[in-house]
Amino acid sequence: MRCLLCHIDDLPPDTETCPQCRAFLPSLMIELLPQGRRLSGGKYIIGYPLERGQFCAIYLALELRTGKKVVVKELFPLGQAQRDETTGAVVGPERGGEIFQRGLKRFAREGRMLANIEHPHVVRVADCFEENGTAYLVMDLIKGGTLRNELEAARGAGLPEARVRIWMEQLVSALEAIHEKGLCHLNIRPENVMIRKSDGGAALVGFNAARWVGLGAGVTQTLTPAYTPPEIIAGGSNDDIGAHSDLYEMGMMLYELLTGKLATDRLIKGDNWEPAKLTGVWRTAVVEATRLYWGQRPLKARDWWRTIAQSYTVEQRIEINISDAAAARLDPAEAEAITRGKIAANDFDVFLCHNGQDKPAVREIGRALRARGILPWLDEEQLRPGLPWQRALEKQIERIKAAAVFVGPNGIGPWQHNELDGFLREFVERGCPVIPVILRDCGNEPSLPIFLKSMTWVDFRQPSPDPMGRLIWGITGERG
Repeated sequence: MRCLLCHIDDLPPDTETCPQCRAFLPSLMIELLPQGRRLSGGKYIIGYPLERGQFCAIYLALELRTGKKVVVKELFPLGQAQRDETTGAVVGPERGGEIFQRGLKRFAREGRMLANIEHPHVVRVADCFEENGTAYLVMDLIKGGTLRNELEAARGAGLPEARVRIWMEQLVSALEAIHEKGLCHLNIRPENVMIRKSDGGAALVGFNAARWVGLGAGVTQTLTPAYTPPEIIAGGSNDDIGAHSDLYEMGMMLYELLTGKLATDRLIKGDNWEPAKLTGVWRTAVVEATRLYWGQRPLKARDWWRTIAQSYTVEQRIEINISDAAAARLDPAEAEAITRGKIAANDFDVFLCHNGQDKPAVREIGRALRARGILPWLDEEQLRPGLPWQRALEKQIERIKAAAVFVGPNGIGPWQHNELDGFLREFVERGCPVIPVILRDCGNEPSLPIFLKSMTWVDFRQPSPDPMGRLIWGITGERG
């Protein structure tokens, strides 16, 4: 287990905070909701605080109906509100309270809009409600660390370009979904990007904080200067602040991810600034995103990212997705121990149904699954020479939990037809997932058996949404 506060690893099972963080918790409790406090008519019960930020208090909580752990974010800006000791309500100051009320309305409105966004790389907002004189967002609990943790582990050396490409591709896709709703994040930095332990995918968190910019004296001083766009530092109007502001922060984060250093001299040097240590498309991408005048930046995140995306092929991106993002999320020794235990117990997770001509690609995906502790049934590994394959498979079919049907450029092979007729329909009848998987070399119109056409595909021809993450989700039911 990993500590939810400091993210240190190797905690005992069912332990969510390390001893040092538990000792620190009492100081976090000042003015915060007490353990056991119920919200939204008893729907949620507060566990303990995870963070006391400048704008919000964040708690680990329990959704009583499902027993699911969730994250609850309470709007509670320092210097703009205080807690009523009797009622527990968050109240604005007697003078200037309209600042808090304006922020409250905006927080609640944007929270409701975020709740309508379903995207694999945006933290899911499951609920939004007003109570105690303020507003609350209820979000999925994402297990894993942050991009800041990744940078700290690199000890100032920056991160591999391959991993940065994957995560940035995912975050650009996330920004597209946000911007299409008329929303901006305005708080993009490594601390607000979670890396899911389940599949290595990135998820954007930390919404709403920067919406307090310009609403009260001293608020802008709490922002990270190196990441804050000039139009926000200058206290610009709503017309000046928009999707282009998110793009500035993305450019600054890209620079730090690649170099391991904050660009603290960006504003000081103005138009004479050069992104040290970067060349080629990386230099171009950072320069274009961080132009001081917002009108000179690209209008859309996707337009900006196209510079990078065109510099490498879709096939390369997908290979990196498999070998780097998915496989690197679990310690190799731990993954090997898990899969060996499953082999000993004859407990396979997924049956890989494929055309023999596609075996190299399927074998590669199988290795990535094993690296995540997911045990695939692959004929070359599990069929003993000299014995009928059908009898061996029949012994397994009732225990395997899911099936993946791979479709490549050669379509469905003869052995696959036998397996489809003999076994896969049984998976469907048992209610087990049967996942059509389109390999990267497949044509534009893959041919699928009729009963598979109604199933949701996993498409390795496209880098986003992350196909490896979706395949793992389909097999395990765990989205991260």
